Amino acid sequence: MFEVAFEEMTATVFVEEGAAGMAYMYGAADVQPGQNKLSCAEGVALIRKLDRLQTGVPKHLHKKWRALRNQICFAFGPEMEAAV
Repeated sequence: MFEVAFEEMTATVFVEEGAAGMAYMYGAADVQPGQNKLSCAEGVALIRKLDRLQTGVPKHLHKKWRALRNQICFAFGPEMEAAV
């Protein structure tokens, strides 16, 4: 009924201040606290960037880092999981 092509999808993701600060501290300055409106291409690029940067994140923060990454991924649905 409301089919939208994957490339045309947008999602709004709310990121808490602590998670945004953590992302900024480890190199993902694209993540802002509060509402983040992302297009599909921006979402894919951000998820891939978070995946690359995870190696520099201390082990005790990996759960929070993965939660932020998955929050962005799941906002777009199963198509995004398949894309990344």
